[in-house]
Amino acid sequence: MNEAEVKAILGSEAGSIPEGTLYAPGSLQVDSINTRSSKDWVGEDIDVSIGFDADGRVTSIDQRFVMERPETFLDKLRRWLGIQ
Repeated sequence: MNEAEVKAILGSEAGSIPEGTLYAPGSLQVDSINTRSSKDWVGEDIDVSIGFDADGRVTSIDQRFVMERPETFLDKLRRWLGIQ
């Protein structure tokens, strides 16, 4: 499978992982020593990281459940003051 097929299955382009993203333990990961690069598809509940070899073929899949980051005191203060 190549990146175009992955895009077709997941329905979107790869994106960056938002800063501060937290993940639930117990991720599923399948690795290969041939992985040269990886791209992430991040949704509201899940992050799928796909590794590709030098020919652009899928070599690894890492699925993680995204957790909501707890609101810190500073986050609350900014929200209360309307300066997010």
